Amino acid sequence: MAITFTNHNKVVSDGFRTILRNEFTATVGSPNIEIILSDKFESERLGTKGEYIRYWIEDTPLVSLVANGENRNYIIGLYYYLDAGKKQTQRDWETLISDRVEHIRQLLSNNIFYASSGVSVWHELKIDIGKPMTVNDSDNLDVKGYENVKVIKLTITITRGNFS
Repeated sequence: MAITFTNHNKVVSDGFRTILRNEFTATVGSPNIEIILSDKFESERLGTKGEYIRYWIEDTPLVSLVANGENRNYIIGLYYYLDAGKKQTQRDWETLISDRVEHIRQLLSNNIFYASSGVSVWHELKIDIGKPMTVNDSDNLDVKGYENVKVIKLTITITRGNFS
């Protein structure tokens, strides 16, 4: 007998991407930052803008199992990349990183509960913000030419009830 199932990772990932894209690419006043689903740094994404966001679901630990479903955490690594070499001074890139991270933090804080088409996608969200790093340190790379690429990783834990 065939079972029916829902790809809950995709539901969470799609909702997460929708929130980010609506904020950062959909309006005239937005910073228009490219947002991608990827598990690794892609240097070509820096392009002429010198910044981009990537995210990836890193883990999905079970919180609790109940008779008709489960509560599960979806741990998302969100990486904000900035080519600091394209900014005039250290103060310029430090300010921009701080502004972008605070913008992302506030956006996600406003979406602790998220529903799509009237259906709950998640009911809890927690954000942990890391310290600025170089791309070599954050992505375990050993490459030349990216010394000016700064990265901040935000770890987002989303809790979703997956019920049949």
